[in-house]
Formats: sequence, structure tokens, C-alpha cells
Amino acid sequence: TNKKYSFATVLFKMKMMDEKGNTTWVPINEVRYIKILDENQQKHEYFASTDKFLKEKGLVEVVYEGKNINWYKAFNNSILSPGIQILNYLVDKDKNILYEESLLDNFSRNLKKLFKDDLDLTEKLKQAKTEKDYLELLQLYDTKLE
Repeated sequence: TNKKYSFATVLFKMKMMDEKGNTTWVPINEVRYIKILDENQQKHEYFASTDKFLKEKGLVEVVYEGKNINWYKAFNNSILSPGIQILNYLVDKDKNILYEESLLDNFSRNLKKLFKDDLDLTEKLKQAKTEKDYLELLQLYDTKLE
């Protein structure tokens, strides 16, 4: 019923409605998969982290899934820390976590390590500033691994 999508939707209990209009509160730790279509018709998919990599982190959002490399985001709302922490995961095709990072700047440094043998991607990475830029570079990297 929200007019605007927020990733906070998947952090807490969700109110679900069936086809008859009956509502149920579902604790987030009971959700293994959910797909949300936002107000801009963009799809957001969340999976139980254990379905995507070998670490329990609750639900993770799929940013990119390729043949050789994957990028997921987890959201943590700890009582001990103010605000919501976003964790980025780069995961290989065997579900091994290559890098886990909370800051996008540090995520960029991890991409630099990943691209170390590719001068073209390393050079393009210097110009990248947004998640969309990083996504495009990951897609290029993934196709070069084939």
C-alpha cells in the first residue's frame, strides 16, 4: 500500500494480503523470496542469503547475477547502530563470498582488486561513480571471463 518503494520494506514484518483480502503479518526471517514491483515499474528481488551464498544474512537483494560473478546487497538494522547498514557482496559462481563491503568507496577498491589483470576495466573503474557504473563494469568483467 506504500506509494513509494523503500528497501526498508524487507527489514521488518511484512503485512501480506491474500486474494480474499485477509491480511497476515509475516516475520522477515520466514521469507525466502519476494519480488516487489515499485512505483516506477522496476523489479526488486530478494532471496534468503543462504540460497545465494554461504553465509546467513537474512534477505539479500539481487543487484547482478552473471555466469561467473554476482552482486548482492544485504540490509542490516541493528539495535546497536544508528540507521541502516547496507552490505555489498561480490560472490563467485560457487557461492563463495569474494568481498563483503559496506561503503561504496571500499566496494570500488574491491572491484579494482577483481579487475587487476584487466587494464581496460581498471581504467574505466576510475571514471565510475554510481552503482549503475559499477554494475556495467561487472557485466563487462563477467562476459570477459567466459
